[in-house]
Amino acid sequence: MNCLVQIKEAQKSYTSTEKMIAQYILEHTHDILNDSAQQLGEKSQTSAAAVIRFAKKLGYKGFTELKMSLAQSQERPEEDIDTVLEETDDLTSLIHKSCQLNVSTVQKTYQMINEKHLQKAIDYIVNAQTIYLFGVGSSAIVAYDFSQKLLRIGKKQFIILISMSK
Repeated sequence: MNCLVQIKEAQKSYTSTEKMIAQYILEHTHDILNDSAQQLGEKSQTSAAAVIRFAKKLGYKGFTELKMSLAQSQERPEEDIDTVLEETDDLTSLIHKSCQLNVSTVQKTYQMINEKHLQKAIDYIVNAQTIYLFGVGSSAIVAYDFSQKLLRIGKKQFIILISMSK
């Protein structure tokens, strides 16, 4: 899992202290690799305990494991969808840019996969007697699709779909 992508994607759920830590990490990734939790706490104007809690919130055992993940993460420049697709683009450019955006989305999703959590979810599904699915609006399509896949493998499932049409 790419730690930098994970930190960026979860920013809306952070407390004000966690936002300060995340912002500092994103802006100074390579500078903090040799820092202790205490040093990062001071640099981000928080505390060592807050840094350790932040690392654990992201799913790491501690700050050391977070730093190891940061060292392995490769940051890619992100394109803003609003600036990518322009009115003056010809059809060929729009097709190419749309393809690139889809590829980028798949890569970000791949980078965020936590194998331990995925394996745990798989185990829950395999061992479940009944699987309950809920879909609202466009997620109803995803829930319905998943229910069809579960039926094909003989899993008992119960699905509730809610349409958002007026």
